[in-house]
Amino acid sequence: MARHSSFFFFFALAVVGQALTPSTFFTSNDQARLQAHFTTASPYKDLATAHYSILGLTLLGVAVPNNNEACQFAQSKFDPGKVETVYYASSISKVLKGCSLPPDASKLLANAVSENSSVQELFFVVSAMKNLGVPIDSPKISKVLTALLKKDDGVASLGYAFHIAALLSGNVDSFADRIEDAIVQADEVDGKYLQFEQGAGTTALVIDGAYALADAVKKAPAINAEQASKFANFLVNRKHTANYRSAYLILKALKTFTSNSYHIPIVVTLESNMAVSAKSPIVKVRVSNVLGQTIGKLSVVAEKAKRRDDGAVILSKTPLKPAAGTDQTLYEFNLMASKPGQGLYEITVSVAPANTEESRLVGTSDATVSRRSFVSTNRLVAFGDFECR
Repeated sequence: MARHSSFFFFFALAVVGQALTPSTFFTSNDQARLQAHFTTASPYKDLATAHYSILGLTLLGVAVPNNNEACQFAQSKFDPGKVETVYYASSISKVLKGCSLPPDASKLLANAVSENSSVQELFFVVSAMKNLGVPIDSPKISKVLTALLKKDDGVASLGYAFHIAALLSGNVDSFADRIEDAIVQADEVDGKYLQFEQGAGTTALVIDGAYALADAVKKAPAINAEQASKFANFLVNRKHTANYRSAYLILKALKTFTSNSYHIPIVVTLESNMAVSAKSPIVKVRVSNVLGQTIGKLSVVAEKAKRRDDGAVILSKTPLKPAAGTDQTLYEFNLMASKPGQGLYEITVSVAPANTEESRLVGTSDATVSRRSFVSTNRLVAFGDFECR
């Protein structure tokens, strides 16, 4: 009787080479879960919750249910005497259909630009000005922001400052220079993550603001490729947060990691079945951005497959072809065609954009798939792990 055996894998991700690639991505299931989470915030208990959940749904590209009721809630909670409510309500009205606010907030916002406020309050003011189309006095706001940062330049304040400066006209290089001051305060965890001790929400706020400001001044932020991947890895691994503010800020920062001008971390994950045999010899990998989206046409190559015990190379320079179907993030190759013998193998994969002018991709080199292989008389049995180095 023929003996049947299976190919089993255990997976883990790590970093070497150009940068550590994130260990997971924002899947379609994650998007559906987050959409449901934001949707269940209605009926809203407070304006802040309404703001983060409604803007979160907008980031997901989902229409806000009960648009009119949401607008009425924002209008009812709008208080022109409180800048925080003006910011929340104006942000909501901006994304809802046919939703407007009373025009009596303009004077309040202009008078609220003061050195007696906090950096966060100034962020509320300037963002509300932007939402409502109120003229922004950039020189005055820049002067006030500089004074406020002398009193409080903590990580969160710097994050808000980056967002403020990105909305100003004129020279804001002095604020862009503070990005490095924030980044050096990040804590590294397990060699794979970078985060600020204030948590995921603050980390997302700072990173999103840093790239927004960098795009505004058209100058790369003081964040290198490896740091970008480690920040992205931390944020994408906090995708299950139940806090509405953190969920929104994390999603916004991850979206920034797919569209900014400097660093686009890629994610390499194994997508094929964990059982591989002569009848099912294909190894399939997904190469995507942190939101699981395609990053364009790529060249994906298995640079080599090496047995760990003796260094024997069983394949080299083997291209992975796009997998059949409409998913442009999937690539595959036939592992069994190399007829591997018993042992633990490392398969090194490289990724390169077809567009040679694309320089933003982070984590494109030295993705290594490790497999421990045992041969029976009829089929290959393997146990192994997957790591991205």
